[in-house]
Amino acid sequence: MALPYNSAYAASKFAPEGYSASLRLELLEDQIYVSLVEPGLVRTDTLDTSRQQVTTGHPLSAQARAAMVDTMRQSGLNSGVAPGHVAGAVAQIVAARRPRLRYPVGALVRWVPVRKTVLPQSIFEWVAVQQFLRPVQA
Repeated sequence: MALPYNSAYAASKFAPEGYSASLRLELLEDQIYVSLVEPGLVRTDTLDTSRQQVTTGHPLSAQARAAMVDTMRQSGLNSGVAPGHVAGAVAQIVAARRPRLRYPVGALVRWVPVRKTVLPQSIFEWVAVQQFLRPVQA
C-alpha cells in the first residue's frame, strides 16, 4: 500500500510484484509457479534497523515524515503478525502442488485491498491523510 513519505519503499515493492506476476504467466506452461508472499506489518524491529532519513528543506515535511515513520514503527511493533507467520506462508508455498500467485499474511493485507475496491478513491485518500498526516497538522 502506498503511504505518504513512503514512495521509494512503495516503488521497491510494487516493481517486484509486477515482475513476479508477469514471470508467473511466462512459466506456467512449464508448471513453474512464481508466488508472492505479501506480509503486512510484521512484529520486528526492521524499521529501526533499516530506515534512512531523507532530509528536506521544509520543516513541515520533516515533521510529517517523522510522524509517519513513528506511526509505522508503532503499528509494526503492535502487529499481530509474527515472523513465524511469514515463514508459515513460505512453507505453504513449498508444500503446494500448484501454489497461488498471492499469499497475504495478516488481516491488514486482506482488508485494505477490499476497502480500496469498495470505497471511492477520495475517501480512501482522506482516511490515509487522517491516519498519517493529520496528527502533524493539528
